[in-house]
Amino acid sequence: MSGADSGGQSAISAVLRRASGPPYCPDSPVSDRPARHKSPAGRKSGEPEELMTPYRLSGAVMTHPKRRAAAERLARSAPPGALHVVMDPDPAGKPSVLRTALCAWEAIEDGATHQLVVQDDMILSDTFFERARLAIAEMPHAALALFALWDSRNGAAVRFGALAGARWVGAVNEYFPCVAIILPREVAAGFAAFGRRHLDSWPDDILMNRYLRANGIPAYVSVPSLAEHEDHGSISGNAFRGPRRSVCFVPRDVPGREGARLTDLRVLPFFKQGVAQCAVRLDEPADGAAPRPVRDAGRWLHLDCEQYLEGVGVRLGRRQSAIVRMAEVTTPEAAEGAWLTAFTMGFVQRRDGLRCDPVAAGPDDPAGPGPQGDAVPDAATDDVVPDPAVLAEALATVGPGGISYAQSEDRIAAQREELTRITLAGLAAGHEAGERARRARRALRNTPPVPHRGDRPAAEPHRPAADRTASGRAEPSRASPRASTCSAPAPRSANTSSAGWPTPVTPSPPWPTARPAVPPTHCWT
Repeated sequence: MSGADSGGQSAISAVLRRASGPPYCPDSPVSDRPARHKSPAGRKSGEPEELMTPYRLSGAVMTHPKRRAAAERLARSAPPGALHVVMDPDPAGKPSVLRTALCAWEAIEDGATHQLVVQDDMILSDTFFERARLAIAEMPHAALALFALWDSRNGAAVRFGALAGARWVGAVNEYFPCVAIILPREVAAGFAAFGRRHLDSWPDDILMNRYLRANGIPAYVSVPSLAEHEDHGSISGNAFRGPRRSVCFVPRDVPGREGARLTDLRVLPFFKQGVAQCAVRLDEPADGAAPRPVRDAGRWLHLDCEQYLEGVGVRLGRRQSAIVRMAEVTTPEAAEGAWLTAFTMGFVQRRDGLRCDPVAAGPDDPAGPGPQGDAVPDAATDDVVPDPAVLAEALATVGPGGISYAQSEDRIAAQREELTRITLAGLAAGHEAGERARRARRALRNTPPVPHRGDRPAAEPHRPAADRTASGRAEPSRASPRASTCSAPAPRSANTSSAGWPTPVTPSPPWPTARPAVPPTHCWT
């Protein structure tokens, strides 16, 4: 193993060795208002179980006649009566996921407060329904996505959540994953009406994202994913994407701590279609009173990771040969993409000090806590540590997700272990760079401002533009620091103040524009 390799392993192994809490107990009670940051398995012997809850979940498996057997098998795997099969109402028509999804949302049972809709090609975790009920009690007004793809921006948010020990992350402005999703009853009814007005427009996950944003509905994605794709083959036109796996699926995930959330992420590194990419939030939230997961929507800039790093003053130097030496099974391109994505992830996490949000006022508060940068740390979140199994799986899918568009399941599996080692090495290097940037930022905050002409007292007489020294020679005037500030908006993490970047940025646009990662229409709202 190379030095870089072992460095990456040692940097993460300390996190992976930390305990994640008590073991899962299938007989644990699901209460109306669960204790925050405490596993439901923590009930002592002899304590009374709370059997009543104001929330009731009904569920549907949406399917097509061609996959009816798979849907019925999935329904049988759930507790009795938890899932009912809903069939495409027009199976001979043009394939439409949305058409069937709307029927599934309208199939909510009488008396149910929430509806679960799952697609027929999913595998549910062993603790799926325990976590679902706890999450509903914690966030009864929110939309809950229980799956995120391994190469998506929401998947990148899940990885940051795994690093911070969060159980949920605020959904980002991409699309809202709909392969396994829970909505409150009134939201489900509203979306069904909205979707019927847009049947021939956008896919269901994009329409869902738009509907949730337009109506100010908080939206979260689970950490880890509670469902996984079986990939029987797509009948809705997604086969070109290759294997569509979860960013992080842990079948025996321990229920509990559903209040541990991470939101307001502003930089999202992800590896997709062979390119290490980065989504960067451009604008500040317009309304500080809006629910935080809603405020997470907005304008984002799409770059590649190297462009982002150059824009914040990080020069990687010569690294290619060292990364290539780590690649024995995978390709050099895949190795570099996984390393660079992980480096950016580690840099952002350490520089911005990402941590779980302080606990909200109560489960009935849809707005959640305030911005991380203004929040006072909460004792309940100070001791949150990453779950070793969740973190290990989240990091292990960085490389496979990035090459999934062009390689078979077997070929991806053969490269997984090596790509994981490369990812760990990149993450460790990013942590080191992020720590240096954090120290530099802290030092910059503590440095007194350099006075310039604009700061002279009004009583001081006017002096010529070129100051004269004692010898009579002209002394070059110093430009105001404000004069070298880039006019383009510079995104910054909500976890930090507006003090600036870790290293001085030269008076050029903060984001290089010569090598866009996508076509010119790379900002989305």
